[in-house]
Amino acid sequence: MRHRGGTNLSLRCARNTWQAFRQATVISCEYDPLRDEAEAYAQRLAQSGVAVKAVRLSGMVHACMHMLGLAPASRRLFDEAGAAVRQAFGTAIG
Repeated sequence: MRHRGGTNLSLRCARNTWQAFRQATVISCEYDPLRDEAEAYAQRLAQSGVAVKAVRLSGMVHACMHMLGLAPASRRLFDEAGAAVRQAFGTAIG
């Protein structure tokens, strides 16, 4: 969404709310057409003072979460996301 000045309005609004995030995990896939955007988002968060863990899943494609039976390496997506949630809520496995 663009406004009159040509700036992406959703990014402008987001810039004002990034300070609300204490930490974030951004997961991208090596062969995802949206990889660059995901990694740029992680950089913007970090530049705004958010503690960011950026993870790139090597060899994976967009929507790899639906391919667990076909690509066992996609399991890392669930491992990374689960670890981020456990860390955010202060819980541990074991």
